Amino acid sequence: MSSSAVMHGQMADYMPLSQGYVCENMKKELYGSKLTAESDLNAKETHSCYEASLYEGLQFGKEKGIPLASKTEISEEWSCYYSRKISS
Repeated sequence: MSSSAVMHGQMADYMPLSQGYVCENMKKELYGSKLTAESDLNAKETHSCYEASLYEGLQFGKEKGIPLASKTEISEEWSCYYSRKISS
């Protein structure tokens, strides 16, 4: 999404944007909707995210803004079932 934001003129320079923030806030009713009581939150295959188009994500970013990705989020340890906390 970050690269596409640069290509479409929404950002001048590449900076990693928070995919987790978009997922948690763009369609809040869908975030975590596929998790069940049996979901193993320690398994990398488990996801809280949902499918959306790149256009939807870019439009969300244009309207609401997207914070930069945290160090944890851009590491291999991050998973979409972790809630992201935005500090003020």
